[in-house]
Amino acid sequence: MNIRLKGVSNMSAPKDPEKLAAYREKRRQIALEGGYGKWMEGRKHSPETIEKMRQQQRERGNDPNVNAVLKGQKPMVLASG
Repeated sequence: MNIRLKGVSNMSAPKDPEKLAAYREKRRQIALEGGYGKWMEGRKHSPETIEKMRQQQRERGNDPNVNAVLKGQKPMVLASG
């Protein structure tokens, strides 16, 4: 018994009933998720990294060029001397 899966080629269901049940459950879960994994899973940032990101964001918030772009204006070009 082969199960046709949308977007998956060369994949047939296992012959063992226990593996078949696990296979079907896994395919069901994938279908429920819409084909996408859980986007929030992954490596967590360390407290030091979080602090660095906060500091960089504060610096960007005080940058007039960044603020101009966010407001939809042209950024100021500073002459290098």
